[in-house]
Formats: sequence, structure tokens, C-alpha cells
Amino acid sequence: TLFPYTTLFRSITHIFITHFHHDHAGGLSELLLKSYWTFEDGVHKPHIPTVVIRKEQLNDLAYTLAPNMNNQGKTWRDFCKVVFFEDGQYEISGVTFTCIVTDNLHCDGMESYALRIEEKDRNVVLTGDIKKLSESGLLNYIDEQTIAVVQDVTLYENPIHASMQDVLAYYP
Repeated sequence: TLFPYTTLFRSITHIFITHFHHDHAGGLSELLLKSYWTFEDGVHKPHIPTVVIRKEQLNDLAYTLAPNMNNQGKTWRDFCKVVFFEDGQYEISGVTFTCIVTDNLHCDGMESYALRIEEKDRNVVLTGDIKKLSESGLLNYIDEQTIAVVQDVTLYENPIHASMQDVLAYYP
């Protein structure tokens, strides 16, 4: 039999990290450790998810994972497979993930991306955290097949996240 959480962790095959702020990537090492240390009938059956990032984010990924995972003869690379967007896209079972580079649009110096997630005749745009919407070009990825835009938003003005007023002014 499976331990109660094993099924949950085995169901996670791909992880997209838009940027490496703690509220988006802080629990990644625990997720990968719990995925790896799964058991079936008392036998260790490691599950190793794929982490999808931009090549430019590899150092951020290593910096995030190494402190908690580089021990007992293992490194963070033993717990996940890393793949990069190739030609700006990644596909999983007929769903296409298009990487939209959003460097410095959340905060200065932050390498980040948004996603357009497409399946058949519909898509969703996930912004990942953007303050500077007018510089993002996100409207170029929104069309009549867009069923949702997922935008991190605050109800007040601040220097890091778009406010509700920013979002209402930017999107049609």
C-alpha cells in the first residue's frame, strides 16, 4: 500500500517556477524531498518531478535548493530533473506552455517569466507577479481564446505587485 501522501506527490510531474521569490519557490525543496522519499509496500520508490525554468534561472534554482538538499552524498540534482524552455515553449500531453520573459517587471534585477498555457482552442495567461504591466507586452498574448488571466494583485499601491487599479487600467 502507499503512504497517504505518496499518491499526491507522485501526481506532480512538472513544476514551473516563474521567479525565485520565497512565496513562489520557498517550499520547492520540501516538495522535492517528499516526492523523492516516497514508499510503496515499505520499498523506497523515488518520484522525481521535472522543474521547468529558463536557462538564466539555473543559478537561482541551485541557490534555492542546495542549502536544504546537498547532504548525505546527494545534491539537489538527485531530486529533480531540470529542463529549459526550448524555443520559448514546453509541451506536456498536448498542452503548450509558452514562456513570456518578464525580467525586471516584478522588481529590478529579478529574472522571471509569465506563461501562456494553451490547449486546443483555449488558453490561460499566468503573469507570475508583474508590477510594470504597461512594459510587459502581455496584451499580445491575450486573444478571443483566452479564458482567464491569473494576475497577482494587491488592493493597495505598492512597489512590487500590481494594484487592482493597475490591473483594471491595463487589461481590456
